Amino acid sequence: MLGATFEGGGGPAAAVAIHGTFKGQGGAVWVEHFVSDDTERNVGTVGGKYLQAAGKLVLRARHAPEMFGNDKALQSFAADVVALHYPGLGKSKERQIYHHVALMYQLLTNRL
Repeated sequence: MLGATFEGGGGPAAAVAIHGTFKGQGGAVWVEHFVSDDTERNVGTVGGKYLQAAGKLVLRARHAPEMFGNDKALQSFAADVVALHYPGLGKSKERQIYHHVALMYQLLTNRL
């Protein structure tokens, strides 16, 4: 999305959001947004913002495994949080997609 003015080269992320797919009541599929605490463009680092958002996802998934399941993507987010590792926004997006597909597979095969 564009802001008030177009910036051709982009800039530092104001916030980092991670989308976590989960099974809701009645088997409905939902997406929860886990957003970094830092949401200002010139506050903190993108890596720090990623760890804030990932920490929220990991905590929620651990408290509700019957909703989020458990897959390699969630395990990778958890490992990053423990190691304070920032793999890049591209890897984060890859994991979000992996988690979504893994959850859908678990739902379709009645494993969750």
